Formats: sequence, structure tokens, C-alpha cells
Amino acid sequence: MEITTKSQQQPEADAKPRREQYASWDDFSEALTDWKVDQRLKARDTEQQRKSTQQASASKANERNQALADRLVADGKDIEDFEEVMEIITDGEFPVSAAMRDYLEEAERPALVAQWLADNPDQARRIYGMNSAAAVRELDKVAKDFAPKPARVTTAPPPGPTVGGRSVTTKSPDAMSMEEYAAEFKQRQAKSR
Repeated sequence: MEITTKSQQQPEADAKPRREQYASWDDFSEALTDWKVDQRLKARDTEQQRKSTQQASASKANERNQALADRLVADGKDIEDFEEVMEIITDGEFPVSAAMRDYLEEAERPALVAQWLADNPDQARRIYGMNSAAAVRELDKVAKDFAPKPARVTTAPPPGPTVGGRSVTTKSPDAMSMEEYAAEFKQRQAKSR
């Protein structure tokens, strides 16, 4: 057993041991073996961590894809032949970028946008090649075509006063309760006298 002197430097934790750092060949050989084992263990741990991270990412991606598929199916239940649309867009060859998938996750009517993409594969490829912002703009244009049109607001003026002096009934007699009808009738009788 040899005693280590102050002049002998202890190797750094990750640095490969050098012969001149040790007083005897046995100490050097043992340190080198330990270092090699440590390197292999670190490499194995790193690989396991990488695989674990990949599996977690793949699992999360599968969950997102399944949630999107469920949402598309629920939204597409009133669309004829929507199963065919799902087959087309879930085919591994169909171009769907991350931006397109994210858009479909957030769209008000994702099934209609997905149907449009399936019906227009050239446009889908074009959108697939765009950056995220441009893809979202294009898909917004598509989605606006499917949005319900807002009710038209009339610009006509309100009706003018009646010629005969009678007031316009506010409610149809069919929609009035008996008390409302009786009050309306009495009011008309009083005005006609």
C-alpha cells in the first residue's frame, strides 16, 4: 500500500487518468479501469434518458393526435363520407405540418378544414411547405369560407305613425295571454269612443 503524496495530483472527475498522475502502475491501471467503467455507465444512462425522453415525446404526440382525431370525428359526424376524409388525412403520405395540426386543434370547425385539405391535396402540399405564420393565414382564409354568415342588419328606418290614429299592436293576439288581450281590447274600446 502506497501513500499518496501532495505532489501527486488527483485527476479530475471526468478527465482520463494519465500515467504520470500515479505513483505505481497498479494505481494507474485501477484508475483507468474505473474511468472506463464510469464512461460506459454515463453513456448508458445518457442513452436511457434519451430513449425515455423520446418515448415520452412520442406518447405525448400520440395523445395529441388521438385527441385531434376524436375532435375531427365528433365535428365531422354531420359530413357525408367523413370517414374517407379521415383516411386521407391520417395516411402517412398526406402532408400535415405541425402548424396545420395545431390549427386544426384550435379551429372552430376542424372537420370542414380537414375536408377541404383532403379535397385539395395540391393546396395542402403548398400550405405544408409554408412557415407557421403563413400556414395559419392560409388556413384562416379557408375557415372563413365555412364560417356562418352574420345576420344582415337592416338600414330601413322605423315604421312611421299610423294614419288612423291607432297604435300598432306590439304582440300578436295569438301570443298574448288572456289578461294582455283583455287590456288591449279595453284600450282600443276607450280610444274609439
